[in-house]
Amino acid sequence: MISTDVCKDECLIRVKISGLPEPTLIVKMLDELNTLVSQDPSLGILIDETDLRPSFVGPGDIGRFAQAWRRGTALPSSRIAVFVSNPAMYGLNRMFQGLIGHDGEGRMSVFTDRERAIAWLQVSETGAGVSSDTPSQVAGRR
Repeated sequence: MISTDVCKDECLIRVKISGLPEPTLIVKMLDELNTLVSQDPSLGILIDETDLRPSFVGPGDIGRFAQAWRRGTALPSSRIAVFVSNPAMYGLNRMFQGLIGHDGEGRMSVFTDRERAIAWLQVSETGAGVSSDTPSQVAGRR
């Protein structure tokens, strides 16, 4: 299941992904996020994957997600913070980061702490301040 809520007062699109959504639904979500961000470029995107199970995707699916991100006219210039509780989901999101390449640098980060993810979204475009969690931070929170 995927739910999306636009919080204009927080300049934030909140997305909650849970269970085992089909990869086609993730691509559709990315297309919808692109539409929302094109209507208001000031919106950051906070994706909560804490209830998402990692077994639903493979490397080919991650590649399709990266293609959907690149295809968007507004999404590549938005800031996306993903927070996860599962090391496997952390790894899949890092794979996504790798596939979107240099175009995504400073635009997408993965966190295991919701508050750090929100703080990162609120940091200025310079990117100073909060950074993604490292793999050792993720391993230490198991």
